[in-house]
Amino acid sequence: MILIVVSATLGTAAENQGLGRVLSGVDWRKLASAIPDDPEFQSSVRGVFGALTPDGQRKVTESINGLREGKGPSVTGTPVDTLVAKKLAQTLSPVVFDPESKNLLTVFEANGSLTELLDSIGGKASAPTTMIQPTIQPTSRTPTAKQSVNPAWFVSKTWVAESGTKWTFSEGGVGAKVFGNNNTTFTWKLQKSGLVEVLGRDTLQSPPRTWFVQFQSDSEALYGTAEKNLPNKMRPQ
Repeated sequence: MILIVVSATLGTAAENQGLGRVLSGVDWRKLASAIPDDPEFQSSVRGVFGALTPDGQRKVTESINGLREGKGPSVTGTPVDTLVAKKLAQTLSPVVFDPESKNLLTVFEANGSLTELLDSIGGKASAPTTMIQPTIQPTSRTPTAKQSVNPAWFVSKTWVAESGTKWTFSEGGVGAKVFGNNNTTFTWKLQKSGLVEVLGRDTLQSPPRTWFVQFQSDSEALYGTAEKNLPNKMRPQ
């Protein structure tokens, strides 16, 4: 039944740019509910669960229960997030036929972060807030006042995210982004708040997106798709 719905919804790749749009006719949370019972996933979780703090174990348990109940993944701030992201990308791949979206899922299955995958699926408007809120030290990832930023920290340098995404910021407010086999360009500008606003694309065919980057020093930065939600870390290459 799911495949029939997807086939009717997707149309052509040109009509459905972006992973979120491609999955608009798919109950992906229901598909994700099978992840906790996958033997490979269970084995991987057991391998890291014992090393987590009690709070981390509690969050992972709640997250897995939420998956089983069809609520979709939630970010725990533990290595289990990576396991969930890889398994979710693998689970969604058979019901996605658009080549660009399938390529994105392949990248996420290899090394994607859960926050970025959920953002790609839901977008800023429709993704449930609880699924993209950071759960570890949230105050350090939320800009609360004007930041003092030195452009020399990031201009003419390449920064690498935990997911493997590479961001190169060049002079003149331009740059290049590498995500798996996808190479795109972007423009950037420094806001009065101290955040760097980036306008670009995930792939050459996908619609424009906006990211916000908080450069905390010349060796640490945070970014996300909303000014007050910067869950992703990156460091200079």
